Amino acid sequence: MILRGLVAAFAVLFGLLTAPSSASAVDQDNNPVVVVVGDIACDPKSPTFNNGVGTKAGCRQQAVGDVVKAANPDAFLAAGDIQYSDGRMEALMGSYDKAFGALKAKTYPVPGDHDYLTPQGADYYKYFGDVAHQEDKGTYAFRQGDWLVLAINTINCSPYYPCDEGSWTQRWIAGTLAANPAQCVMAYWHHPIWSAGEHGNFAPGVPVWNQLYDAGVDVVLTGNNHLYQRFHPLGRATADGLQVGAPQLDPNGMVEFVVGTGGVDNHQATKLENEQFKGAVAASGTDVVNGVFGALQMTLKPTSYDFEFLPAAGTAYSDSGSRGCRTKVAPTGTPPQVNTPTVVRGGDGAATVSWPAQQVPAGTPEVSYKVTARGSTKTCTTTGTSCKVTGLTNGEKYAFRVVASNSKALTTGDYSPALQIGKAPSRPQTVTAMPRPAAALVSWDAPVDNGGLPVTGYTATAAPGGKSCTTTTRSCLIPGLTVGTKYTFSVKATNEAGTSSSSTASAAIVVPATAPPGPPSVTALRRAGDGSAGVTVLPSDLPGSVTSTIKVTADPSAAYLHRDDAHHRVCGHRTDQRHQLHVHRQGHRARRHVHRLARLGPAAGRTPSAAARECCGRGPGRRRRAAHLGQARLGWWPAHHRLPRQRSQRQGLLGHRSHLLRDHWSDPGDEIHLVGRGRQRRRHLGGQRRHGQHHCHRCHAARDARSSQSRACR
Repeated sequence: MILRGLVAAFAVLFGLLTAPSSASAVDQDNNPVVVVVGDIACDPKSPTFNNGVGTKAGCRQQAVGDVVKAANPDAFLAAGDIQYSDGRMEALMGSYDKAFGALKAKTYPVPGDHDYLTPQGADYYKYFGDVAHQEDKGTYAFRQGDWLVLAINTINCSPYYPCDEGSWTQRWIAGTLAANPAQCVMAYWHHPIWSAGEHGNFAPGVPVWNQLYDAGVDVVLTGNNHLYQRFHPLGRATADGLQVGAPQLDPNGMVEFVVGTGGVDNHQATKLENEQFKGAVAASGTDVVNGVFGALQMTLKPTSYDFEFLPAAGTAYSDSGSRGCRTKVAPTGTPPQVNTPTVVRGGDGAATVSWPAQQVPAGTPEVSYKVTARGSTKTCTTTGTSCKVTGLTNGEKYAFRVVASNSKALTTGDYSPALQIGKAPSRPQTVTAMPRPAAALVSWDAPVDNGGLPVTGYTATAAPGGKSCTTTTRSCLIPGLTVGTKYTFSVKATNEAGTSSSSTASAAIVVPATAPPGPPSVTALRRAGDGSAGVTVLPSDLPGSVTSTIKVTADPSAAYLHRDDAHHRVCGHRTDQRHQLHVHRQGHRARRHVHRLARLGPAAGRTPSAAARECCGRGPGRRRRAAHLGQARLGWWPAHHRLPRQRSQRQGLLGHRSHLLRDHWSDPGDEIHLVGRGRQRRRHLGGQRRHGQHHCHRCHAARDARSSQSRACR
C-alpha cells in the first residue's frame, strides 16, 4: 500500500511534466520519425521459435518487426541484444534478418552483451558493416532533422573500465557535443541506469548519464530488461560500487525509456520489494507490466518530441505523450574538429595525410592529432598538421580521418574520399626492337608488379641519342634515328604513384634506310575441288628484288601451303565450313582481301562419289570428287615427278596436271579414271606414256558397264 501511494503521489506531482509540451512544433510530416527497441530475436534453435512466429511468451520478433515496418520510420534504432543467445551470424540470418532485414538500410545499431558473446562482437560488426563503427568501439553520432543522436556502446563501460571522466567514452561525448551543436539531443544505449526489470540498474553507466545531464541532453533510450518502462524526468545519478542510488526527480531533467520489448521474451518486475528498485518504480511514469511486446516511436520536432508505444499483434498496451527540449550547455576545452584532410600517396603501402592548422581557443589543453584509416588498424599521430600512415596494402582503397584529442575531449572528423594505395610499377620486361627506315618499332611485356595501380603509360628510349616515344600500349615507333647506327632500347612504365626504373636494354639493331617487304595480299580465290581452294597473290606485293617465301593458311582449318610464286593451292578443308585464307611472308601476316568461301564441294543437293573422296593424290589418275554438278576436276603428278615422301596429303599440288571433265552425271556411284595412250604404265587407277615432252591423257566417267560415257579432257 505504501508503495502504491508513492507511485500515485509521484504521478500527481509530475503529471504536468509528461503532458504535451507547449513548445512550438511544425507539421509532423516534415519531421523525422525514429523507432527504437532492444532485446529482439530469439535463437532459431529455441524450442519456442516456431518458424519465427514464436509463442505468446516469446520469440515474437516477427510480430515486432511487422509493427516497426508498418511505421516506416526514417531510422530504426536497434538498442542491443539484437540476436540471442550469442549473436552468431547463423542465428542473425536465421532469426533477426528474417524479421528486421528489410530495415537494414535505415538501421542504426548499438550492441548488447549477447551480441558480444562472439569474440569482440565479430558477427555483429560483420552483419551491420560500416554503420556499426567498429573503428570507434561501436560508438558514433548522426543527425536526424534538427536533432543530434548519440549511439553509445555501453559494453565499453564496466567496473574494470568505467566510463568516468577522462575515459575514451566521456571524451568522445564531450568532443561530439562541442563540434555538433544542436537544440535537441537524444542518446541511446543498451543498459538502463535504473529499471525495475530482472537485470536491474547499471552502475558503470552513471558517469555517462551525469555528463549528458550536465550538457542538457533530452532523452535516453535503453533496453536490456525485457519490459517497457518510462521514467519521469530525472536528475544526476549516484553510485556506490555496483549499487545505483534511487533516482532523483527533476522537472528539468532527462527522461529515460526502457524498451526491451523486441520479442525474445519478457522479464517480470521480480524485484519490486527490493529497496534498490522501489525508487525506480516510484519514479516511473508508467505501470510496470508483464507480457508487453512492441517498439517506441519518436517524432523529432525542432524543439520537442512526441513519443508513442507501438504494440505488436497480441499486445494490448499504450503509452504516448510529448515533451520539450532542454537548454544545452556546451563543453569547454575541447579540441577543434578536423573535417578537411588532404590525402596523397606516400610510397609503398603508405599515405600522407595533411590538414590546415586549427584555431585552438586559449586555455585549451594541448591537442594531438591521430590519423586513422577505415578498415585498417594502421594509424599515425602528430601534434603538427600532417603525418604518414604506413603498412597499408597496395591496391586497396582507404578513407582517412583525423581524430583531435586532449585530456578533456576528442573530436572525430569526416572521412576523406577513398584513395587507392600504390607504388610505382616494376620495370617492363622482354624489350625487343625491329628496324624500320630511320626508325625502330619497340615492343615489350608488362611489368611483373604494377604497384597496385593500373599502368597509365610507357616511355621507350633509344641509346645512343635519347630519342623516345610514349604510348599507353606495349609498343611504339621511335622515328628520327640515324641510318646505319646500332641502337639498343629501354622502357619505363608509369602509374599514378610514379615511374619505374628502366628495363633491361633490348638486343642491338642497325637502323636501315629502306623498309623490308610489306605483307602480301590475296587477290583471288577459286574452288579447286574437294576441300581445296586456289589462291592468287598480287605480284606487286612481291618485289622482284626481294626473295620471299609465301605461306598460305586457312581458318578454321589447319591446312596450309608454302609456295614461291603467286599461285597457290590449299587443300584439306572441311567442306561443311566457311574459311578465311591468310598469306604470310617473312614473318609478316596479311589479311588483305580476305575471301570467305562458300561451302566447298558439289552443287546443293549432290553428294560426291563414294569412290572419289580424296583431295591431292600422289599418283596419276587419282580419283577426285566433282566440283560442280556434272563436272569433275582431275589432277595428277607426271610420272617422272615424284611427290616427296614427307609431304602430307593435305598439301596442295605443285605444278600438277589438271583438267576438267564436263557433262558427266556426277551422281552417287560415279567413278573417274585416267587412261594414258600408247605404252601403258599403270599407277593406281590410271597410267601415262611419254612421247618426248608430250603427255596425252583421257578421262572418262562410268556409272556401270551398260551405261557409260567418255569425255576428252586434254
